[in-house]
Amino acid sequence: MPTRRTPHLAVALVAALTLAACNSTGDDTADSVDSSQAVSSPSKGNSGDGGESGGSGDSSASADETRTVHHEVGTAEVPVSPVKVVAFDDNAGIAALAAGIRPSVVYTSSSDVGSDAILEAAGVEIREAAALELPPMEEIQALGADMFVGTGAVGPVGQQFDKLNDIAGTVVLPITGPWEELVRSNGELLGADPGVTDRQIGAIRSRLEAAAAASDDRTISLLGNTFGTSNFTMPPAAPSSTLIKEAGFDRPEFQRQEAEGYAVTLSDELLPRQDADILVLPEGTYYDADALLALPTARTLQGEQVRTLAELWLVATPFAFYGIATDLEAIATGKPVTTEDTIGDLWDDFAAETEI
Repeated sequence: MPTRRTPHLAVALVAALTLAACNSTGDDTADSVDSSQAVSSPSKGNSGDGGESGGSGDSSASADETRTVHHEVGTAEVPVSPVKVVAFDDNAGIAALAAGIRPSVVYTSSSDVGSDAILEAAGVEIREAAALELPPMEEIQALGADMFVGTGAVGPVGQQFDKLNDIAGTVVLPITGPWEELVRSNGELLGADPGVTDRQIGAIRSRLEAAAAASDDRTISLLGNTFGTSNFTMPPAAPSSTLIKEAGFDRPEFQRQEAEGYAVTLSDELLPRQDADILVLPEGTYYDADALLALPTARTLQGEQVRTLAELWLVATPFAFYGIATDLEAIATGKPVTTEDTIGDLWDDFAAETEI
């Protein structure tokens, strides 16, 4: 698979929130996800300037038909059948594909090798952008997009929502909350066929049930390290944590404690309290499991080490949840987890099973 030249960012979703929301052991306030915010209703209006075909949308909708979407940052009018969709991170691009929309352009400052390959195989143009920044507004205006997509209220799209929404209807996808709620929110905000959303949930749940049948009351500790300096775990309300729980795995006592924020920073002194039967260690360019394990206080950890893809385990899209559930079933049954070499096959399975 091709590799990217810029550093991995797991999109404002992870690098920004892992760093910003992890400044304490849980005092920061998490972005809440209210399913009532992810709603849409049809209306009539201008869909913006066109461009090369990018979205599938509803083929029966007229070119000027729009729907109103409400998300955690604000309200937007977006086309029912978008013509040119631009996503400002890999995760937003993958979420759009999972909803049946092919973005025309995806900006990325990450090195999500698997996600980039999936997007490029779908005919999406990949453009590089600086980490945690949007391209210049003049460039954005010149795209002629009729819909923008980004992830996370604290990400660059969330922070610049008003400016972007003045150019084209802008959707900001949520990144915190139970996995099933997020799948439904993604589908509603992006206008996915409800049948697709139901199939995605069914595919994820079937893997979680298979994992639960083989989990044997074992425990999983989810541990990450960013930039070789900051160690973290995910609180019970994080999407990955809700998937682990439904897969029948328990967590170390510390990781069962409720905490606000997207992630929880772990001081070196707290690492001995994170041991479990299985240590799940997401890896990526910004994520360095070896740096965590090299710490003197981490040498007491005795659990089986499983290296996973950060671009699945630290991301909040329906495809990521499918990947985590698939990995949890593999962990429960003693099979290999997804790698950069197999994530393309995982996407093919996801697309076929959910009929997108």
